[in-house]
Amino acid sequence: MGMHPNLREKLILLYESELQPEINSHSTLAKQLGIARQNINKWINGSESHRADCVPPRQLQRIAKLFHLDAEWFKTSLSEFERLFQSRPSGVRDRGSRSSLKLRDGESIGIATRWEYLVSLAELHVSNGKPKYAREYLEKAAELGRLNGLKVDSKRIRQIEKKIVAQE
Repeated sequence: MGMHPNLREKLILLYESELQPEINSHSTLAKQLGIARQNINKWINGSESHRADCVPPRQLQRIAKLFHLDAEWFKTSLSEFERLFQSRPSGVRDRGSRSSLKLRDGESIGIATRWEYLVSLAELHVSNGKPKYAREYLEKAAELGRLNGLKVDSKRIRQIEKKIVAQE
């Protein structure tokens, strides 16, 4: 088994989610990544020189960024991936919900939604026993909040910080 089990099914889930409506197949994903479609087939099926269910780290980061996901999610089982995917903040779930999603600079999700997403990733990592990553996401969320004058859920932040400190 590769590092990214059930890769085909995970990619199909992403295509069907319409998070990125222009990415709905291996071909359109390949085009976005600037690679040949055959490379995606190699990641899924393997080849003589490539292990199946294994995406090169650089490309995995790019896919995760395209779909606003944590690249670590691809290492989980399909059921855990689906659970994580469904538990994303509602503003990140689909592009159809337009609550502050289009900013002047063309960003695809709003600042408050990004903050929520970063805090959710911090919670995910602290619950998985990865305080280093949790702290990184929490710091990014704090910076985003400060820079944009967001009113944030301080109680929630303190709870996450306590869990991080307990694990460090």
